[in-house]
Amino acid sequence: MSSQLAVAPTVLRWAEERAQQADSSLTARFTHWQDWVDGRGGPTVRQAEQIANYAHVPFGTLFLPAPPEFEIPLTDFRLGVEGDAQDPSTELRDAIHLSIVRQDWFVSHAKREGFGPARLPRIDTADVIAAARDATRALAFTVEDRGAASRGELRRRIRTSFEALGGLVVMTSMVGHNSHRPLDRSEFRGFALYDDIAPLIFVNTHDDSLAGQFFTFLHELGHILRAETALDNADPCHHGRGGAEAWCNAFAAEALVPAADLRAHFVPVEAPAEEAKRLSARYQCSPLVILLRLRELQLIGSTGFNEVYGELELDVVDRAQAERATRSGGDFYRNLPYRSGERLSRAVIADVRGGDVSYTEAFRLLGLRSATQIDEYARHLGLS
Repeated sequence: MSSQLAVAPTVLRWAEERAQQADSSLTARFTHWQDWVDGRGGPTVRQAEQIANYAHVPFGTLFLPAPPEFEIPLTDFRLGVEGDAQDPSTELRDAIHLSIVRQDWFVSHAKREGFGPARLPRIDTADVIAAARDATRALAFTVEDRGAASRGELRRRIRTSFEALGGLVVMTSMVGHNSHRPLDRSEFRGFALYDDIAPLIFVNTHDDSLAGQFFTFLHELGHILRAETALDNADPCHHGRGGAEAWCNAFAAEALVPAADLRAHFVPVEAPAEEAKRLSARYQCSPLVILLRLRELQLIGSTGFNEVYGELELDVVDRAQAERATRSGGDFYRNLPYRSGERLSRAVIADVRGGDVSYTEAFRLLGLRSATQIDEYARHLGLS
């Protein structure tokens, strides 16, 4: 008979809660689960490995005397308009942890290679307009730069431009490459991990339009330019009670829809929602952001605004769903630069080939499982 392991009941209950968050019931999977929780016996080594897998926890944590405490190592701005704090889900915790591991590795790599600090524009937080202007110029994302480019092309541009300046970018809808672990957009839209050498921007793309992703990216860029590490809802409709979140929302709105340009191109009409839709093609952003800007700049009145905004929001949601329906799952290797970060990927592959990083470490950083996958990914990146 396989020997039973002594796992603290409190740790088992903690693992059960994590498994439930990942849509897996340990009670249903293990016949003697309740006995173990009540202190009668314990799992075998094989069963403990399965528990760790279902709960998405390191195997060794099952042998702690008490559940580990997890504090999000970011300033949490997800308090919303009601001030209701939110406990992070298993998926959010793991997405943050993986991003920190990747950033830490890249910083060590950058120091070894002699890279200097990221070349980000210096900003004056007292001048949002100038900060937005300088940032969009650095990213080649001014209104003129956007021109007739598709939103897919623009998403690639802001990612590659930020990485060319020294940053790291992850845009994904799931933890790692696990489609069974989607990220909840209602829980968070993005986060920023500041570092002077390799700042990281994470955009949650789950159930979001490309235009919505632009706003989230720019909001997180605002935190990076302020040298802040933050976790956000990044909702353009919520400016909070001032401070960093209000500034980052104002920065993202000005970067997407510059006030001076909007005043020059706005045409007063009886149906402001239709005008917002027309202008969305110019700015390549959500008409909701434009409608909010029109009210903010007093180009339209506040009377009846909430009703107009609500109706436009429903239309935007419908259009976003239609947009997502037209997208295929895409080629696995084509999505990897977004899910893992292209700059990080190139560095990891170069170090594997140079013998500075083991394949085991490369698998962990890139979420790949074999040398064959790494070679195929390298070919996709033009590194072969």
